[in-house]
Amino acid sequence: MIPLTRYRRLDRAELDTVLDWAAAEGWNPGRADAEAFWTADPEAYWGIEHEGKLIGAGAIISYDGQAGFMGLFIVRPEWRGQGLGRKFWYFRRDELRQRLRDGAPIAMDGVFAMQAFYAKGGFVFTHRNLRMEGRGQAVQRLRIGFFKRSRRRPSASRSSSIRRRTIPPQSPSQPGMT
Repeated sequence: MIPLTRYRRLDRAELDTVLDWAAAEGWNPGRADAEAFWTADPEAYWGIEHEGKLIGAGAIISYDGQAGFMGLFIVRPEWRGQGLGRKFWYFRRDELRQRLRDGAPIAMDGVFAMQAFYAKGGFVFTHRNLRMEGRGQAVQRLRIGFFKRSRRRPSASRSSSIRRRTIPPQSPSQPGMT
């Protein structure tokens, strides 16, 4: 049996809470994007509430009724597997359709493993995007010695020694080298 829940719009602070949930799941929700999306459509963010507690959420953004986007669909782990997410997902899709002109396209960003579920809701898989993150490693800096010009002309052996340390050997077989 599905627990008694209600759907309601989220406020801006609750959107930040949902972004924290997403980050804890290993998603990259684009924290810096939140303000832009909120400004574009503050009525886009919906939540599932049970006994006054937010237990799930999702975004349904309308771009002036001409196109829509569904994303940030999440249900707290302890509430999964009870049918709440499925019911809420269809509610969001239908709510977004009402906010769009007839035939307007709807895109979505979802969990790759749920493609079959999205297909049942009328979506067709077109591509997969991967978000990558990493940290650069320090690189040892190449030290190039600069020599103070001497009034004396260096000996031939000293001159070739300096050249070997500062100028790569040239070969006629290398392009651009003569």
